[in-house]
Amino acid sequence: MFKPIRREAMPIRKRSSTVILATEELTVRYDKLDRQAFGEVLSMSGFISTPNRRVPLVDVDRSTVRNVVGSVTNIRVDRGRLLGELSWARGQRARDTEAKYNDGHIDHVEVEVKPVELQLDLSGKRFDGEVRVIRKWSIIVAILRPARESIFT
Repeated sequence: MFKPIRREAMPIRKRSSTVILATEELTVRYDKLDRQAFGEVLSMSGFISTPNRRVPLVDVDRSTVRNVVGSVTNIRVDRGRLLGELSWARGQRARDTEAKYNDGHIDHVEVEVKPVELQLDLSGKRFDGEVRVIRKWSIIVAILRPARESIFT
């Protein structure tokens, strides 16, 4: 079993509840323990959906249920991208977060994924170093972040 990892933040499309959760594009990540950069690719054909096609939507920190502001629903692969719909909760914190999203102050969502099957590509064709191709995976949680707050930029 692999440890959960965080994905690169993807811009949220404004004026729509549809968000891009992930793509098959190469992402450069950094392993803090090994102090090395590596490439990573999510295979869209290997996405494993939850039975209800829904994951929690959290405001930055997923360590407490107080930070759950809704869900991402109707998760699906479409033209090489993983898409989902924002579904906001009814509480005041969720309404405040939704207002920030609608006003454009929050414009990124990133997903934490659980790899199920991984393949290494050491050919160097796409990245000068190791590329981890995650062939099968599922989403644990979607995290809202302001663009400047993204841990991957």
